[in-house]
Amino acid sequence: MNDEQRQVVTCDKGPALVLAGAGSGKTRTLTYRVAYLLEKGVKPENILLVTFTNKAAREMLNRIEALLGYNPKHLMGGTFHHVANILCRKHAKFLGYSENFTILDTTDAADLIKLCKPRSVNEKENRFPKGSLLRNIYSLHVNCEMAIDEIIETRYPQFLQLLDEIHATLKEYDKKKKKNNVMDFDDLLVNWLKLLYDEKIRKDLSTQFKHILVDEYQDVNNLQADIILKLAEEHSNVIVVGDDAQSIYSFRGANIENIFNFEKKLENVKTYKIIKNYRSTPEILNFANQSIINNENQYFKELKSTKKNGELPSLVCLTDADEQANFIRQRILELRDQNIKLNEMAILYRAHFHAREMELELSRSGIPYVIRSGRRFFERAHIKDVLSYLRIIQNPLDEISWKRLLKIIPGIGSKGSDFIWNLISKTPDPVREICKQNFLTKIKNKRIKIKDWNDFILFLKNLNNKELLEKPSDLLDIIYNYYKEYLEFSFEDFEERKEDIEQLITFAAKYKSLEDFIAEMVLEQEIIGVSTINDDLDDDEKITLSTIHRAKGLEWKVVFLINVADGYFPGRRVKTITELEEERRLFYVGVTRAKNILHITLPLFQSAGYGTDSSYIIRPSIFINEIPYDYYEKWEIDENIN
Repeated sequence: MNDEQRQVVTCDKGPALVLAGAGSGKTRTLTYRVAYLLEKGVKPENILLVTFTNKAAREMLNRIEALLGYNPKHLMGGTFHHVANILCRKHAKFLGYSENFTILDTTDAADLIKLCKPRSVNEKENRFPKGSLLRNIYSLHVNCEMAIDEIIETRYPQFLQLLDEIHATLKEYDKKKKKNNVMDFDDLLVNWLKLLYDEKIRKDLSTQFKHILVDEYQDVNNLQADIILKLAEEHSNVIVVGDDAQSIYSFRGANIENIFNFEKKLENVKTYKIIKNYRSTPEILNFANQSIINNENQYFKELKSTKKNGELPSLVCLTDADEQANFIRQRILELRDQNIKLNEMAILYRAHFHAREMELELSRSGIPYVIRSGRRFFERAHIKDVLSYLRIIQNPLDEISWKRLLKIIPGIGSKGSDFIWNLISKTPDPVREICKQNFLTKIKNKRIKIKDWNDFILFLKNLNNKELLEKPSDLLDIIYNYYKEYLEFSFEDFEERKEDIEQLITFAAKYKSLEDFIAEMVLEQEIIGVSTINDDLDDDEKITLSTIHRAKGLEWKVVFLINVADGYFPGRRVKTITELEEERRLFYVGVTRAKNILHITLPLFQSAGYGTDSSYIIRPSIFINEIPYDYYEKWEIDENIN
């Protein structure tokens, strides 16, 4: 341990805030603190260790066991939900449940919410949000302690006309859970807090948990912060560890103000800073420090490297996204020749759709990769949906595509799509057949709303235009305008999905025929994952592609941070200073994933995208412009790069 870590490990009782910078050995510090307490005679059952993931909990408990040489069996360590489950079962009767209550996962919770929808909703012309989306609204309401009306108004304004029905649905959801003796994940936390408001139970728990340690405190939501503060009310013997500079999950309900307000909520809080970094070179940390210093709302701390000097981070400006991908591909091969394995490199980006050209370039080159941030671009459900509309225009006998797109229409499920397909597949022109005026009467499905069906038929007629067969991007425009309402009423991340489709439209503008475009999409998917770069490649050797959000806590020798340009990073939806500062923290997290080499890239020109064929000049991100030139070097790339 270094001196900074040792101060935390051996600190006296009382509340403490530990600000542990990126790569500073936070996990080591927490595990040594627990081991120290046990060595000093504290009983394992008197310690509570709260983490954010089960993986982190297992890692810490294993390290503690290794340090001690024995397993402290009665030490309670785990996620907020893990601890809440144990306590809620112990006090189930007090909460109005039996001890054998079951826990709904997110899918089951969404299904139960669907059953709670008022009957009157079926009579409305408006779409009603899916159960999974209502589940997300409910979760934000509980964890952020926000009114449902406020959530709808700020995040989902498309549901404003359905507020009464949403309130009724969620009210019935609460009743049905209690009646069925079930809790969802959020109920576990709500009921844990409810226990703490009972004086006797709170004192009993405070007596049991004489030492409370909380990891990743910058990521707690308001409900979780209330639990910790209420639990510490009796003895204030709580240590929270976090890094405000890595608070990047507000979209999940995390509130950075909880770490800023910790010193105000409890008396005599001691604050410790751990700034020695064991991960990155001085050059990378200096660059990161120069970035995060621009945030006004922060605890100031300057990371110090324990490593030898290395290379300056590089800024590489390239003509467009294709050349950016080409450069990165070439640089990967150069580094691989220098004995840096692919699994020691990562390509990080702000949003999923930023990686499309990179995926294609790696696939064409036979460079194997793994995506941490979800499915590959062309495997994503919404992309496959959109392409299915194109497929039936090119080939009206494509059964799989017909059944996929029919199920998007409200009221049509697997059986309904099978029935409709059987009707239209017997005709020479399925599109013309389904568009006939009396076709809906043949289906005899009362769940299909006339408005939804008429909208679908009008859309099909607009799509089935032979003049558009040479303009796949125009066809995609029509599809997007029809499909985006479905996205908005079905998915919490509808904005990101819409960006993916807009990116697909931009990509399609390169093609002069629908046939060529669809063929290329299939061929691109076919070659993914085939390795041709080296015969001695290890089976598990793949370069990582990831959003920065999914890369937090990880590290690589080489990091490519791509599309660091205005409109990309920070994202174009950023409007306020608060949002800009979180984007800067996200940039900081991306930078501090790099151990030895950091390449920051951006395209100089970009297609104007959805709705236009023109292109425009892109400016480097504000996050680059605010860093003095001394802290990075600008690479000039030969125009003839191959």
